[in-house]
Amino acid sequence: MKESSGAALLMVLAILMSACAPAPTAVPPTPPPTPIHSTDTPVPSSTPTELPTITPTPNIQPPSVATEFLSDIVVVTYDSFDTAFSQYDPRGNWKWDSQTSSIKDGVFEFRGVSTWAGEFSLKQQLVNRQGIIMEFMLQNANGDSEILFRAGDPGTDNYRQFGVWPNRRPAIDIWQRYYIEIPANKLNGDLRLKPSTPYGLLMAIGENGELLAVIWDLATESDRAIYHETLGEGWTDRSWYFGGRADGTETLYIDSIYTVSHGGIE
Repeated sequence: MKESSGAALLMVLAILMSACAPAPTAVPPTPPPTPIHSTDTPVPSSTPTELPTITPTPNIQPPSVATEFLSDIVVVTYDSFDTAFSQYDPRGNWKWDSQTSSIKDGVFEFRGVSTWAGEFSLKQQLVNRQGIIMEFMLQNANGDSEILFRAGDPGTDNYRQFGVWPNRRPAIDIWQRYYIEIPANKLNGDLRLKPSTPYGLLMAIGENGELLAVIWDLATESDRAIYHETLGEGWTDRSWYFGGRADGTETLYIDSIYTVSHGGIE
């Protein structure tokens, strides 16, 4: 992460954390089995706004950690949240709610809402051999938030969900229909997330239902949590939406985000 962006993140968090009580040290609660866009989840009534247009920037290089897990990476879009924009620009590639999200000092701040009512999402759908890379921080690291891909219509046999819970002990979240949890391998490694600490996240779709998620500490790059599994035919050849959500216990800060194509998962 570039120094200016890291400084911006730490400045924003320093101001916020000074006004908040210290985060509790209790073990994070078990995530509720309600996926994004559940019919039980109320949606804020305000009109969604949009993040700035993401201009294709194939000359930007991805983080070096990503090249260890994906071959032939090409950055398709990149947003550092450093440029001014009109929140009503219809060309924007991201959707978010102004009640829960804002951009401050080059950082996208996503504030959780009780009952998981708030979310942000990428309008563009991703397919096989594509993925995302993002650099982020958590305010508490023991609240409930989720970053995920989803495909199909909730409540139908066609629905699939592949997500990561970025808590102190990060976990994988795999769902079918929207209420059937699929047993999956855990995130391997001893990485434990801390508040006010920059992390990287890579999530990628391969062939034949192959899924990859990697979280790493940006300062050391050696501290990682890794999920890699092939779920088979029911998870392949799909169009995926990417996004995130959080309940009222967590705030997520995103310093930069890439969408990428790749030649395969290593």
